Amino acid sequence: MQNQGMIVYHPNIDLEGNVCLNILREDWKPVLNINTVIYGLFHLFTEPNSEDPLNHEAAQVLKDNPKLFETNVRRAMIGGYVGQTFFLAMYLTKALLQAKKIRT
Repeated sequence: MQNQGMIVYHPNIDLEGNVCLNILREDWKPVLNINTVIYGLFHLFTEPNSEDPLNHEAAQVLKDNPKLFETNVRRAMIGGYVGQTFFLAMYLTKALLQAKKIRT
C-alpha cells in the first residue's frame, strides 16, 4: 500500500508511503475485508512496531527516545523538518489548529 504525495513520520511507513502491514502483503487472504485493513492500520498508528521498520531512523528514535519520537511526530504533522526530511502539514492537523485558535 502506498500513499500519493503525503509523507508520514512513522517507523512502519517509509518516506515513499509504503506501509509495513503483513495483511497487505504475505498474510493477505481473500476472506480479509476493508474492516480488517482499517483495524490493522489503526493498530499500526496506535502501536508503532519498531521491531519491523521501514523507516529505520524513526524506529531507532522510538526505541531510544520516545519523547523525541512524539516531538518528531508532532513536528511532521504540523509541517516542518524532522532531520533532513521536510513534511507537509497534514490537512486535518491544520484544520484542528485553526479551530483551536478561533476558540481561544
